[in-house]
Amino acid sequence: MTTPAHDHPSNTDGRRARRARGQAAVIDAMFDLIIDGHSPPRIEEVAARSGLSQASIYRYFGSLDELQRHTLEHFAERYADLLSPPPAAESTTGRITAHITHRLHLLSSVGAVMWLGRVRAFEQPRIAAGVRDLRRRLRDHTVAHFAADLIEVDNADVVIDAIESTTSLESWTTLCTVHDRDVDAVRAVWTLTLSRLLDVDNHADDPMMRSTDAPT
Repeated sequence: MTTPAHDHPSNTDGRRARRARGQAAVIDAMFDLIIDGHSPPRIEEVAARSGLSQASIYRYFGSLDELQRHTLEHFAERYADLLSPPPAAESTTGRITAHITHRLHLLSSVGAVMWLGRVRAFEQPRIAAGVRDLRRRLRDHTVAHFAADLIEVDNADVVIDAIESTTSLESWTTLCTVHDRDVDAVRAVWTLTLSRLLDVDNHADDPMMRSTDAPT
């Protein structure tokens, strides 16, 4: 029995490959538009940025809501490098600097995408689950990063919660959009807060603190 030309496996594979490329192009366009300040993007903007027709986008995703959901569900995969742990450091001051630099890079790069996820989480259980997973992931990184500073601290969980609250998306958004602070100002606020939380002034054995006090 001869297989019809339109049902030939090579044709089916080709259609699947084109569909996958089209979906990837649309999701890429969504990420780019959100980061550029178009949040949430309109279907016309997505079509123009992706180079695909609106009809194709609806054929791939069904609705704009579904497109937003698919985009946010790809967030952790797309930005895995930004979601990696901060680099290790030998001193408390160094760990504070590394954590804040790492978190500022994450939020200044993709904070707009994360904020859209927060908004859509109220009505999309799958997005809400992703948001919770991301929060736990970032908190776990913070626990590991500051483990040496909290060995003898009775309220370590409270300190970690305070660090996470201080360097959170919500804190970043409030400082930048409500108080009109730039990245350097946010860094200064966070550095002061974490230094107080981790009692940097009393870390006499901190190599970085010793080098700061050394005569020139």
